[in-house]
Amino acid sequence: MSDVGKVRLSSRGQLVIPKSHREALGLEEGSELVILRREDTLVLIRAEDFAESTRGRLEGVWGRSADDVEAWLSGDRASWD
Repeated sequence: MSDVGKVRLSSRGQLVIPKSHREALGLEEGSELVILRREDTLVLIRAEDFAESTRGRLEGVWGRSADDVEAWLSGDRASWD
């Protein structure tokens, strides 16, 4: 079930997440969040949840082995010159 809350952006660009939302998600002072922009929408995700949901998505992009990745990096670095 969704829980809707309203926040206001301060002059310093800060916002306060409503207490009911913080408690429901187990957020405490110092909790890390990831903010995503999707067109005109902002999405906040607990950092650990974001890491878990994206784990493995880039697997194989730079190669399947450490040697493959190193070869890709060497080639990319060579292009910097």
